[in-house]
Amino acid sequence: GSAAFRNYTRKDNIPGQGKQLLAVSRILKLKNIDLDRIFHEFCKYEDPETHLTDIKVIFRLNRVPYGLCAKIFFQVLDKTKSEHMDFLQFLVSFWSFLSLDEKALSSFCFSQFDTERSGSLEIKELSLLIHLIWEFKPHKKVMNAIKLLDLNLDGLITVAEFALLCKHQPLILKPIQKAQKRFRNKIVFTRFWKELTERRYEDFQYQTIFDILQIYDPSYVISSMEYLTLRPEVPTQFLEQYKFITQKKKLRRKGDIEMPYELKENDNNNNNTYGFFKDSFIIHDDDSKARGGWV
Repeated sequence: GSAAFRNYTRKDNIPGQGKQLLAVSRILKLKNIDLDRIFHEFCKYEDPETHLTDIKVIFRLNRVPYGLCAKIFFQVLDKTKSEHMDFLQFLVSFWSFLSLDEKALSSFCFSQFDTERSGSLEIKELSLLIHLIWEFKPHKKVMNAIKLLDLNLDGLITVAEFALLCKHQPLILKPIQKAQKRFRNKIVFTRFWKELTERRYEDFQYQTIFDILQIYDPSYVISSMEYLTLRPEVPTQFLEQYKFITQKKKLRRKGDIEMPYELKENDNNNNNTYGFFKDSFIIHDDDSKARGGWV
């Protein structure tokens, strides 16, 4: 038979199960029964010695492909990218992902690349994001949507424009939506997450998890991008494009906005000034032809 239901009880001696967890659950406006249900799911995967879960195991047991996109999206609040989560990280990661509606999902994806929180990305950055969602094997219709992006005259696209693009071409987010649907069915149950999705919109509209928890630190997103550049799965052409864009942004932050564009393109300063991988998440008091992504 099924395992006995495990209610959450505060344990300050176990990382991720003490006072900090309760503080976060209050911010997210979770009820006690919500916390109990998510904790029961966590216990299915928890190592009793370390009190951690292995993200790879969670994906495997729920038959959701664990691709590069998943590695970034489920570890956005873990700068070390350890692939292990305590209950606090499990709660935040799954609540953040499974309580997103369609519009919020596009904003969530966009925010993973918006290191400057400017609300806009360069076309090449967005192209990389879409390719990442499809594990660099995008559907033909998605490729056509990417080509249309190149017609944007100012070379930038806003988060609102990306949401509109995804609405008109829903295949763009199809791999992520399939993973979301699968997890909603396996982690607690679908109706539970639909209710939380409605409550999330009422309470927070389209705020990101960074805004909701008021923990935004650029290095969260930057560490994900740095992790991405180290992965052999990413084709060289995308790495070169992303490094070039990153270099331009560094120059802008340094106040070199008056430098001629040609010099920006040729600048070779690749110093890492952010100190990646320093610490983990801490809060202080379709279509049968779909091939890539989480399909």
